[in-house]
Amino acid sequence: MSNFTQEQIEAAKAAKSPEELVTMAKNAGHEITLEQAEAFLADPNQGELADEELDSVVGGAKDYDHGSRVEFSWGYDEKMNNIWAKVDAYSPRFLQWGVDVKALKKKIEEVAKQKLDPLKGWRYYAKLFGVARVYENGTFEVKNH
Repeated sequence: MSNFTQEQIEAAKAAKSPEELVTMAKNAGHEITLEQAEAFLADPNQGELADEELDSVVGGAKDYDHGSRVEFSWGYDEKMNNIWAKVDAYSPRFLQWGVDVKALKKKIEEVAKQKLDPLKGWRYYAKLFGVARVYENGTFEVKNH
């Protein structure tokens, strides 16, 4: 998939909601996730979305490091171990920020509504799509999308 043009980026800044931005991108031949649209609209002056964000397809676990905020998402049927690996990879920074990593993992478990699937080797899988945002001030939010 080709990158957004400067004209498309300027038009994206005028979107009134993340849903509108996702629709605009789709109409332009691009696919972005709702959380990518939310991140862009939260700070449209930070510059363009990274190429890997623009070129990614909807679904699956993604993570983004925005410096003072780390964001990662997961899709339906994502292995919980994959989600934990993302949390663990950022844990040193989260601890520096004063984030309660154990509480973060517990909240992710609640939101993902994990399931145990014997047909997939008795591993835990997420039942719902979700996104976690962890901030430099030590706070975090986890929600379904």
